Amino acid sequence: MGTALPLGIVILASGVKELIEDFRRHSQDSVVNARIVKVLAGTEFVEKQWSNVQVGDICRIENSQFFPADLVLLSSSEPDALAYIETSNLDG
Repeated sequence: MGTALPLGIVILASGVKELIEDFRRHSQDSVVNARIVKVLAGTEFVEKQWSNVQVGDICRIENSQFFPADLVLLSSSEPDALAYIETSNLDG
């Protein structure tokens, strides 16, 4: 009984911390999913929200535009097809 109370408090505090982090992550996901991206539809690019992008869609990413990490780079307008990617959101 002597260690049950402190252990219960630690587990409760850990659970509350996880709930707060999950709520923040859900809020951040909602903001990201509401952003607009240009997606190829036929012969032109149309604007869609990230939440509506599907597997196989071809997205046009402009210079310095934010995009999720699960895209595959097909081409770049830079000389020698170079691309510079900042991973600060992944590193954190």
